[in-house]
Amino acid sequence: MSAGRALGGSRAGGASHGWVIGFTLVLALLGWGALAVLEQYIRRARTIWTVIAIAVLMLSFVPILGVEATSGTKSMLSLMHLAVAAVLIPRLRRSAPKPRATT
Repeated sequence: MSAGRALGGSRAGGASHGWVIGFTLVLALLGWGALAVLEQYIRRARTIWTVIAIAVLMLSFVPILGVEATSGTKSMLSLMHLAVAAVLIPRLRRSAPKPRATT
């Protein structure tokens, strides 16, 4: 099975491109919201948020291990998780204001 077919939703259990993009956007907004909330209450919000984001990335691989799929499909899904994290984590981290120096 090709990666396009697996992601295209033509088989039972497959996810369409729109679904994948939509789910990614929703989770990105949740991450951005979590960062905004942390910034309001915690001095080192960027650092704490980054640790949480990396932990969520690591946890996102757990279901991949348990799903019954070919190794190619699992590899593609893992690469998708890594690609999204490689873009979102640094981008959202840079969007947060730098902590003010206390004197």
